[in-house]
Amino acid sequence: MKEVLQEHLYWLNFIELIRERFGDDKLFFTFVPFKDEKVCAEYYSTFADDNLEEFMYWGTLMHAKLLSGTIDAISIIIRVFLSEKVIIYEKRQKLILPKKELYHVLITPEKLILFAKEETEKNQNTDVITGKPLNHQKDLVYKSSIDLCQQLIKE
Repeated sequence: MKEVLQEHLYWLNFIELIRERFGDDKLFFTFVPFKDEKVCAEYYSTFADDNLEEFMYWGTLMHAKLLSGTIDAISIIIRVFLSEKVIIYEKRQKLILPKKELYHVLITPEKLILFAKEETEKNQNTDVITGKPLNHQKDLVYKSSIDLCQQLIKE
């Protein structure tokens, strides 16, 4: 885990750098706001190619909620769709899914918290409410948001 102060890399700018790097057509963002370690379902949101033009409005509102204390943090799950496909059998049914790179970031009012590959895998495969392990998803390639951030800053 690595912490980056918001004054050095504002989280909305970080999202814009990701969009520039991968392209909106390959991205799917999930934003999960928290207050007192509980999910704030009313602010939960997803953004992909069909609605990313609305992200900055939502993001600005969420940033105000972070600063006001209405929410404490926002967990961001970033999926980057790859051209490779994965075949999965579920309940005797063959599914062909796109392979996806997966990154996790946690935003607080003061900082971005970035995760190593192993932490991303553990976070993704743990139920946020119960803390119990979830099944490993074969269509995911777990990645380090620490490495991603360093690459984006260099570019």
